[in-house]
Amino acid sequence: MRMKSVVKIFLISLVALLFIFSCGTTNSTIKDEKITYSGEKKEVKSNSQMPSWIIQTPTDNAYLIGIGSSPKTAGSTEHIQKAKNSALNMIAGEIQVKISSEVVNSLIEKGEIVEEEFRERIQAKTQMDLEGYELVENWEDETNFYVYYRLSKEKYASAKKKKQDEAIQLALDNHLTAKLNLAKNNYADAIKYYIKSLEAIEIYLSESLEAEVNGEKVFLGNLLYKKLQDVISDISIESENSKINCNLGQAVNSAVFIVKNKSGDYIENFPLAFTFIRGDADFIPTGKSNRFGKSKVSISKITSTKDLQTLEAKYDISNQLNSESIILNKLLTTLNMPTSRITFEVKKPVIYIDSKETIDGKDVRIARIEPVVKERLSEMNYEFVELPFGNDWEIKIIAEARQGSQMSSLFTSFADLTFSVTEVSTGNEIYKTNLNHVKGLDLNFEKAGMKALENIAKKVREEIIDEFMGDGK
Repeated sequence: MRMKSVVKIFLISLVALLFIFSCGTTNSTIKDEKITYSGEKKEVKSNSQMPSWIIQTPTDNAYLIGIGSSPKTAGSTEHIQKAKNSALNMIAGEIQVKISSEVVNSLIEKGEIVEEEFRERIQAKTQMDLEGYELVENWEDETNFYVYYRLSKEKYASAKKKKQDEAIQLALDNHLTAKLNLAKNNYADAIKYYIKSLEAIEIYLSESLEAEVNGEKVFLGNLLYKKLQDVISDISIESENSKINCNLGQAVNSAVFIVKNKSGDYIENFPLAFTFIRGDADFIPTGKSNRFGKSKVSISKITSTKDLQTLEAKYDISNQLNSESIILNKLLTTLNMPTSRITFEVKKPVIYIDSKETIDGKDVRIARIEPVVKERLSEMNYEFVELPFGNDWEIKIIAEARQGSQMSSLFTSFADLTFSVTEVSTGNEIYKTNLNHVKGLDLNFEKAGMKALENIAKKVREEIIDEFMGDGK
């Protein structure tokens, strides 16, 4: 019986010692990634004395070291993640971004990209892709939270090599797909897959990334960029009509571009982007070539009043750009794209003006608005006829002034305007606007009415005609 009691006391003492030992363990060794702080009991306790690694960053030839910190926020754990991000950013900063790629160096020399921005972009991407890092220790006081992370240089090099090999293989697969599409005269998809191949190695574009292609060692980034440029350089865009006569405000149905390769073969389904580099119109800015290589531009109306206007067509690269691939986008915009242009000689319509201006129901002796309209449109090289014959447009002006109020020796009148433009051939009203309650002040109602009409004339010259004509662009 006595022996059983001794054994029982021994077992109780052993359990108590183990419990005390486990509670007394410090956090000075490598810990699991999980750290929590919620204002309650902390999963990882901290020493009362600030660790030396906070005061001075440790050095270790075998590791990349990252120390991060963040002010604590009551009732929140955000400071833990912020401190971690800060530490990982420090580790990423220790990884040197070497620029040895001919393509990237060329972009920097030409001013297409800023070297510092490029390095920061690669560093940010490197931080996002970091893996295998370890939490060594964390510590906190009343106001701040600190973490100590490290990443084995050997592990990092191994992981990087693995990722590089995967990226190279993906790039080579896309390169092969691009070649197969090119053999089928499918230039659009060939370009798409060459861009995908560059996208696969974007983070390594700064390096002279070596790969074996057809049994030969090559710098992959340089090769893929050259192949992409070669494909694009083999494309020719021509205009079916280099010069087109057309009418302002009317549709154009003869603007056609033809896409071929240098051998003269038509290229089908090739995406084009259309831009008025001089002038403007209501038109659809993109299109694709048909089996005869033709892409017709849908122009519903020429809106600019310029006599000579220019429409340009080029490869529509917009669908291949990626908002996440800033460096790759800049690389793509340096490619020499084939272009073609069409010049439009725009004939302006002959105009007849039907104008009626009244004050208190009586026709004015000297019109105020019609002369301003003619003067402004004459400056834009429009022609007029005195009778409604042989005209293309009819501008109708109705302006009515009426008595307002009198205060002492000042009289007030108000005027309203209706201004409309009709296309004679179709009978369509192509523009209409109104001005209401425009005020005029003078020494009697008639003079005040004239002032109101003059104020309308000023608005017509400075606002309405430019609005209707699209500011003459």
